[in-house]
Amino acid sequence: MHGTLSIIAGLAVFQILKAGFVFLGKAGSGSSHVSPTVKFSKANVGCIEQELRRVQFNVEELMRVACVAIGAETCLSIKKISESDYIKVFRLRFDNSMSLMASLPHSNMFGSGVSPIIASEVATMTLMRKWELNTPQVLSWSKDQENSIGWPYILMEDVGDPLGDEWREPEMRGKPVDTLLTNVKNQMAVMSATPFSRLGSIYFPEDIPEVSQPSGIVSELEHEVRVGPIANFLWWRGYHDEPHLDRGPWDTVEQYIKAAVRLERRAVERHRADPTSLIYTKSSVKDLLEIEHLLDKVDSLAPHVQAVVESVSPSGRFMRNCLMHPHLNSHNIIVPKLTAENSVTRMKNPYLIDWQGTCALPFALQWDIPPIAEYQPELFQPNGEPVFPVENYSFGEVPWPDSDYTDNLSPEQLENLSAEHRIATRNVRWNQWLLDVPEHCWVTDFHTRVYIRMMIHYVLRACAEGPYGLRFFLIHIKKDWDSKFREKLGPCPYTFTVDELEQAEEADVQYMRFETALTKLSVQLGTTRDGGIDAEYYDTAMKGLAQAKLDWDEKFCDWEGTCVLPFALQWDVPQIAEYQPDMFEPNGEPVFPVKNYSVGEVPWPDYTNTLSPEQLEILSAEHRIATRTVDWNQSLLDVPEHYAVTDFHTRVYIRMMIHYVLRACAEGPYGLRFFLIHIKKDWDSKFREKIGPCPYTFTVDELERAKEADVQYMRFENMLTNLAGRLQSTKDGEINAEHYDTARKELARARLDWDEKYFGKPFPFQDGQYSELLR
Repeated sequence: MHGTLSIIAGLAVFQILKAGFVFLGKAGSGSSHVSPTVKFSKANVGCIEQELRRVQFNVEELMRVACVAIGAETCLSIKKISESDYIKVFRLRFDNSMSLMASLPHSNMFGSGVSPIIASEVATMTLMRKWELNTPQVLSWSKDQENSIGWPYILMEDVGDPLGDEWREPEMRGKPVDTLLTNVKNQMAVMSATPFSRLGSIYFPEDIPEVSQPSGIVSELEHEVRVGPIANFLWWRGYHDEPHLDRGPWDTVEQYIKAAVRLERRAVERHRADPTSLIYTKSSVKDLLEIEHLLDKVDSLAPHVQAVVESVSPSGRFMRNCLMHPHLNSHNIIVPKLTAENSVTRMKNPYLIDWQGTCALPFALQWDIPPIAEYQPELFQPNGEPVFPVENYSFGEVPWPDSDYTDNLSPEQLENLSAEHRIATRNVRWNQWLLDVPEHCWVTDFHTRVYIRMMIHYVLRACAEGPYGLRFFLIHIKKDWDSKFREKLGPCPYTFTVDELEQAEEADVQYMRFETALTKLSVQLGTTRDGGIDAEYYDTAMKGLAQAKLDWDEKFCDWEGTCVLPFALQWDVPQIAEYQPDMFEPNGEPVFPVKNYSVGEVPWPDYTNTLSPEQLEILSAEHRIATRTVDWNQSLLDVPEHYAVTDFHTRVYIRMMIHYVLRACAEGPYGLRFFLIHIKKDWDSKFREKIGPCPYTFTVDELERAKEADVQYMRFENMLTNLAGRLQSTKDGEINAEHYDTARKELARARLDWDEKYFGKPFPFQDGQYSELLR
């Protein structure tokens, strides 16, 4: 539940300003046109991410420091050119015709780890240049907030613009794409070639206190840089922020995994001590116990991971520790600006930025398709499958959809389809290139490595994400072990009971429903998965979000409230197939009374000639939903037990009686009395002969008063349903913002017509009136 609420809230309020900010002025001259302290942040309305991504620094002082670094007198401008989840990149221009780039971290995203993360990034960039990889030269930097600028920063040479969204443009095809991906592949090969003796991140010796420990560098550079604590933000952020915890460096992968487990066990302790902290996670207090059990399984697996990897590794090379850029996406690849002559040549020497989180870890746990070549589907078929399922043709051409599909698409949809096809093709091309390097092909085919790597990730995200991810990957590792490694290595060091696997299967189905719905919703709204959106599309997305909220089926994506109860008291038509009428005849009956033809065709009304096109469209939608209910009823005939229990109407009265027992004060006596009377009638007509008289009675006076009250109650409920239909609102009065003014006028007319004596209740939908959700 927490996860659902937090993500929907994020989608509603999270807005990215992508255009950047331009500031003009003269550094140090006293005539600057900018405020001495400026806050750069993604625009938000009450979103927690606002504070995490805020960058607050002294602009004039940044200009002055940059002037010193570049040998200029005056900084003429500063403009934001790129932003990722973790950094903002600015371009500064100077009076000597030179420019540089300033990288400022969203330091609150890193908890207590901002200093080591910045220090490690600079040391890593320095090492990459020593290896003759293309990364900008660092001109000035500070890992601490206590500097003259007031924020950690890195100033580096200006080598071009981030490729960014240009990577998705229609012109980005053919030779330029092949050239760039070839160079990225070559740089990845260089990174993975140099081994390290320890696991951790790269630092200058002066930035880590353990100078007496081995450097971990197996090369002539061991005196210039060292392997130190891991600089991945997951090890420092949130409930991992205590500075004394073990973050390496480590000598073995077992030590690395067990340190992650200890870190998350400490997070469990802290959440259990303060359960209110779980509101910002997808976990409940109950989940913490399961997370601890899952961490036990990881602990038992840790000593065996190296043996698993080495059992499929040629000459043990999969276990060598190496570096790999963790964010090889288009926003972290810098190329010269596009001209008429350089579409191919500018791709020959791309520069890589944003080395935050780079670690020396086993090759098998780092190698993967980089995001720049990876296909993340955004277009889906009606069955939920991607339009281009690349796993079905990972070595070959990506087929274009049939004309039956494409002929019905608009020019805009065809353009989106073409973009999707280009990206899917890049993924397939990348797979084909892997054949040139057998080691890369072998490690890509070693799927268990993905499960192990993701297991470690979800160890560190277990409390934040809930147990789903960790449990999922542990189960898949167990399946792989049993089928591939048991003969060589013996039985898997942990087990799952049958009950655990069944519960996991149910929970994982629900989790995947939510993830699929979230992916589709983000595509529909044009946002990132955490709700980020370009400012120009914000208003349109908000309208789409309002409709999505009305359509959202929380029960489909949320198993909260699931109970073990008798089958007869739970079985019913599910909401996805249930017809809840929105259109009524003048006599108050639904236009499509499905109970009159619960098995058969739903007839089309004979008065449609008088309806407008809009009314016909609404009627068609109503007919489709009613037909689904009838189709559902017909499907029950295939399972006699389901059909029999559906025909046992008393079960509904009993179930609803229990519901109204718990709602008697909130709803009044109407519902409880209604179902008790109907149970009594059923008892007298169906069960008295077998079971004896009903254990309770109603007097004649009680029944007469109940009849009067129930007539009045049904009048109110029917009118409330009709009124909600007229207002295009829920029965609680919730309405899309775009219909608000029209609904207000309709509401005023309905209030004048309301007869309180006839309906027995005051007019609904009044400002300040209690809500159905709060009773």
